[in-house]
Amino acid sequence: MRNPNSNATSGNVGQPTSQTAPIPTRGGGPTLPPTWTPSSGSSAATTPSVAPPTLVIPTFERPAICDSFTPDYERNIDQHFVNTDLTIYWFPVTAEGVTYTVELYDVAGVVVFSTEIPETQITFTGDYFPTRGTYYWAVRAKQNGAVIDCGAIDNEVFVNG
Repeated sequence: MRNPNSNATSGNVGQPTSQTAPIPTRGGGPTLPPTWTPSSGSSAATTPSVAPPTLVIPTFERPAICDSFTPDYERNIDQHFVNTDLTIYWFPVTAEGVTYTVELYDVAGVVVFSTEIPETQITFTGDYFPTRGTYYWAVRAKQNGAVIDCGAIDNEVFVNG
């Protein structure tokens, strides 16, 4: 006897029959292109071995005249109060014709004060500290108008209420 699926059955009509489920296929999608293989007449190109590049780490050497150019941590304070004056101090560069560019940054990191002076201290008025937060100052040295390669000296000031 034959069932509607054209499978042969034993005489047990109405009994389930064992069938294999069809294997799903991908359905005609594009196939990958074949890979290139060198023919027997040519050889694959070889990459010449190259020594890895030498890593050069730049060093920063301050000129000897900059050795003493540091903040005066004994006189500078890092805790301050809103709307009060603040004086900062630093040790000089040991050379003639030196001036200092001084910048003060507010809590948003914006320069709110900038000047060039020959002295090694400056007082910022309380108007520059209207709110609580962290302020930042930086000093750079110049000699006869040209920047000296000393790098900047700097510090933070925490202003409380």
